[in-house]
Amino acid sequence: MLVLILKNMVKIQHSGFIEVERDSAYVYSFLIDPYKVSSIFPMVENVNVIDENNFYVKVKLKLGIIQGNADLKLKFVERKEPLLAKLKGEGSGLKSIINFELNFYLEKEKDNTKIIWFFEGDVSGLAASLGSPVLKASLEAIVNQVIQNLKKNIESEKLTKP
Repeated sequence: MLVLILKNMVKIQHSGFIEVERDSAYVYSFLIDPYKVSSIFPMVENVNVIDENNFYVKVKLKLGIIQGNADLKLKFVERKEPLLAKLKGEGSGLKSIINFELNFYLEKEKDNTKIIWFFEGDVSGLAASLGSPVLKASLEAIVNQVIQNLKKNIESEKLTKP
């Protein structure tokens, strides 16, 4: 993870990969569905889908000693079936502002799919004043939970046969 501290702003990058026991077409369809992709965020309280690319999610967050609700505006900014889905988000809450991009690159591996993910974001406001070690640990934990939820939700969803 890369952490860059600017005046009243912390920039963070985090990346990795997971393998899921589903084919890439299925994984791609999961990643571009606003309701399904919203389910990977921890402590979702509400989802409001505007259209196939734009939606709002209200979540509970804990960043160090600060906790409360955050309102996120999410948008799919790029889709390349069945290889790529890019999600951009901006939001506010906890007297802070967050902007991020979460990219998913898919690689087919036999009957499984490798999901290479990349998170890049910046946080300003009260959360940035926590200091980079505390904020880094909190955001890393949230991103890791999102990725764990992604794997769990994709693999646990029942497949329907035609």
